[in-house]
Parts: sequence; C-alpha cells; structure tokens
Amino acid sequence: MGVDDLPFPFRDILASVDLVVSKSGYGIVTELALDGRASLLLERADWPEEPYLLRWLGRYAPFEQLSAMADLTLERVRDSLRGARALAPLEPALGGGELQIARAILERLNS
Repeated sequence: MGVDDLPFPFRDILASVDLVVSKSGYGIVTELALDGRASLLLERADWPEEPYLLRWLGRYAPFEQLSAMADLTLERVRDSLRGARALAPLEPALGGGELQIARAILERLNS
C-alpha cells in the first residue's frame, strides 16, 4: 500500500506525521519547506541540483541526510531518525510565489 492508496490528500498525510523519510526531489522538498516538516533524506549523489535544493530547504525545514552507501547501517539510520525528530522546527516557506513569478515575467515582457 502506498500513499496514493490512502483516502486522504497528500498534504493532510504530510501534516499528520512527525518525520518524513524520503529521497530528495523537487516535489517532496517543496512540500517539506511549505509545511516546515522534519525529514531524513537519502542522498542522491548523481543529482546535480541536490546541494542547491537542500540548501534552500534548510532555510525552512529541519532535515538530516544519509549517504546511500556509508550511512545505511541500522545504528546510523536509528541515530539519524532520532536526530531529525529532535531538530527544532523552522519558519515554513510561504506559498504564493507563483504570483511573484508571473508578475516578474509580465513586467519583463511589457518593458
């Protein structure tokens, strides 16, 4: 059973958990930032956008990261889960940036 099989919107599911365990990606990182939700993220060493995305996420939501090979031991995962859950909450990102982007594009087109 996956999240898509549950009879709840994804945002409600995200809001009801203490910690998210995932790989980083545009969708989940954005959701974590908007909700200020703590997470434990598995490193994606072959993804060039990851450092920039996680730097942005770190401004809005606490997270810890595990590297794919070196950190996947039971002890390290357990410690990382505890550490991520203990991180202090941050001020979540504000939604609505799409309006700012649209205005900026229109201003450039009209100038």
